[in-house]
Amino acid sequence: MVFPIQSIVICLALLLSSWFDIKTREVPDTLSYTFITTGLVYSAIGTIVAYNYTILLSSLLGLILMLLISLGLFYTGQWGGGDSKLLMGVGAWLGLNYTNLSSTPALAIFLLNLVLIGGLYGLFWALLLIIRHRVKFVEEYLVLVKSYLKLRAGLLCLALLMVILALALPIDARFRLLFCLLALLAIIGFHLWVGVKAIEKACFYKRISPKELTEGDWVVEPVIVNGKEIVKVKDFGVTKEQIQKLIELEGKGKLKSVVVKEGIPFVPSLLLAYITTLLFQNWVWGLFMGFY
Repeated sequence: MVFPIQSIVICLALLLSSWFDIKTREVPDTLSYTFITTGLVYSAIGTIVAYNYTILLSSLLGLILMLLISLGLFYTGQWGGGDSKLLMGVGAWLGLNYTNLSSTPALAIFLLNLVLIGGLYGLFWALLLIIRHRVKFVEEYLVLVKSYLKLRAGLLCLALLMVILALALPIDARFRLLFCLLALLAIIGFHLWVGVKAIEKACFYKRISPKELTEGDWVVEPVIVNGKEIVKVKDFGVTKEQIQKLIELEGKGKLKSVVVKEGIPFVPSLLLAYITTLLFQNWVWGLFMGFY
């Protein structure tokens, strides 16, 4: 069950974080850590007042679950540190209720809503960016398609083979349809993959001065000065020490700019997912059950 004070705090924290994310593309650590800490403190107070250790334990389990999910998303380059910390804050406030297995935990419902709402939100931004940078997007798309000619040819051959097998083999009509769908998926999947990479290069890559860097920015090209690699592409965001070093090199005239990858402001999708959870609860399951 979601208590009113939890709903108010989570909504306010995500609303304020969304504003920062849209305006500056960065959520202050102070806000994120305060969100996490207050969630744990609130649960600890509840444990003391109710003489029930499961309240705090539920909060800790929610925090740990979101921490594991956040680490996976962060180290695969899907999310930034700010998004991850906020997700942990939601986990600390909502908790993971393991004592009542007869109902779906609010945290699980939130995660499901986040996957669906986040997907729609990301699609909206992708379409918006394609329209805004359509000329550059088309250029990058065509270049990438040409650079993967062998892969495209291989997938086309595979798709053609599947269609031939679907028509030639004495199999059930459902399997014929499955083969044809897989063939179509191979072709569409290739162009979607190329499209995503084209969006990244056309819309997310930005050349900036080292002075504009903030801790955690993703550098997409290695920074090499005098044969020494200052920042590696595989680094999980630049550190304060690296930024200071880059600024010093810029001051000496040895470095002009770096290329970073900017993501979309994803925090608003957390807010939308939580509001959806409050208003509609487990609407996906209800929709699914409505067909039966």
